[in-house]
Formats: sequence, structure tokens, C-alpha cells
Amino acid sequence: FSLNISQSNMRRQLIQNRMLGIEWLNDKLTTELNDYADIFYENEVDRVIKNGLVSWALGSPMKSEALDRIRGNFEEALNADAKIRSIELYNAVTGEGYIATRESFRTGSWEELEEIWRLRSSDLQTNIVVMRENEDFLVMHQMNEFTTGKPCAMLVIRLNKQAFTKAIEKDLEQGGDAVLYNDAGELLAWVGQNTENLTGEDLAGIREKMQGEPTAVVEQKGSFFFYETINKGKLSLLYIVPYRLISGQLKDTVEIAVIIMLCSLAAAVLLSILFSEIISKPIIGLSRKMQTTDIHNFSA
Repeated sequence: FSLNISQSNMRRQLIQNRMLGIEWLNDKLTTELNDYADIFYENEVDRVIKNGLVSWALGSPMKSEALDRIRGNFEEALNADAKIRSIELYNAVTGEGYIATRESFRTGSWEELEEIWRLRSSDLQTNIVVMRENEDFLVMHQMNEFTTGKPCAMLVIRLNKQAFTKAIEKDLEQGGDAVLYNDAGELLAWVGQNTENLTGEDLAGIREKMQGEPTAVVEQKGSFFFYETINKGKLSLLYIVPYRLISGQLKDTVEIAVIIMLCSLAAAVLLSILFSEIISKPIIGLSRKMQTTDIHNFSA
């Protein structure tokens, strides 16, 4: 009975440890996403840039002073983060734009990305949007004209496949999986070998059950599922740990506990024997001797 209680306590502790690990991972992913948000913010608050973008959307040529500042900001961000492949700026009205890479600063077109953007529901936020195009992650931001609220420009940070996933891989338990979603519920990345052969439909149903809480855990289909929302729901993570991993850890822990218990029992028996031989027997012998010896001849 006590062993069952110990197993139950250890199981809860293992689950709690995993939840703490996911909270740490949440912090890492939130920080990474905030770094890209800072790039957007830097261009939003610069009056020269913002005024230049508004007049550009209204049909005027891009002002050279604004473009120089934009290019400088983009180059600084590219040099600071190796995961950034390019930073792109597009006119929200005409679709013309500029693409900054480590090799060049060239013109571009919003046309292809516009098709991806249009797939999003208009009810969703447009401040920090993470999407996927082939192997690239896209972190997108819609810049609006202050007085009318109409879009004037689109900022896009194009990231390589190590973005977000590298932090997940470092924390991923061998044999487990982690699935990253955006705020629209679109699957962005699946990290792991999917040893339990789960499907997207399996995960969609499980994720739907867990979305009511910012952090949740359920046991289903032979696995533990941990759900975590990241940066106020802009990303979410479904962390999958097969039950065999938990039970394996429990088995190892129980075996160690049994060995320790047996060693303790053996030590107790040995101490009992030593106590009997060294202390108890002489006392018993002395007691018997006192019973058979005259008090006046006690020294005999």
C-alpha cells in the first residue's frame, strides 16, 4: 500500500517537473518572439519612417530619409540574429516593397505573401503573426495609419527553420514530441519522431479540449499531453510525453527505492543482532548471576 502511495507521489512529481520545464520553454519562446516584435516597434515609433510609409501608401514615392533609416534598422537586425534570412517591407496598397538580406537590399513584391496573409481570418490580430512558407517561418506585422486605422505597410521577418525549433529541441525529452501552433491553430512545426503515430486530427481534438486553460495536462492515447500558450496566445505548444517514458522513470525510481528499503532492512537486522550479542546477552547473564549469588558474596 505504501509503495503504491510512493509511486503515485513520484508520478505526480515527474509530471510537475515536466510542467516546470515547459514553463521554462515558454519563457524562451516568448523572449525569442519579443525580439522580433522589438524590430517592428523600432520602425513603428520612428516618426520619419512612419510618416514616410503613410505618404508612400497614399501614392507618393518613398522618402529617401525614411528609406535610409529603414535600411539601417534592417541591416542591424540581420547582423544581430543569424536565424533571420531577410527582413521585408511592403506597401499595403500597391504591393511594391523592399527586401533586405545580408547580401543585398532590393525591391520586391507583396503578391505571393498576400495570398498567405489572406488565408487568415479578419477577426484575428495583426500585430505579431507567425506563419510558415515552405521551410521558412514568417513573423509578420501590419502597420496602420494612426488616424484612420487603415493598413499602410507590412513588415515581414523571414526566419530559417531553426527559429523557435532550436529552443524546443534542446528541451525535448528523447522519445517525446512537441508541436508548435500559431494563433489560428495552424501547425507551424512538429519536433520529434512521432513514435506514437499520432495524426493531426488526434492532436486537433486533444488541443481543443485543452484550450480553456493557459496551461493544461491530460492523459490520453497512451501519452501525457501538456498544453502551453505563448505570448498571450500568439503561439501555443503541445508537448507530448509517451506514458512509457514516465512509467520507465517510475520503474527505475521504484527499483532504487526497493533496493534502498532492502538495504535498510538488512542493516536493521544486522544492528539488532549486534545489539543482542554485544549488549543484551551480557545484561541477561549479569541478571542471572545476581539471582543466584548471595548479596554478601556479590564479588565472588
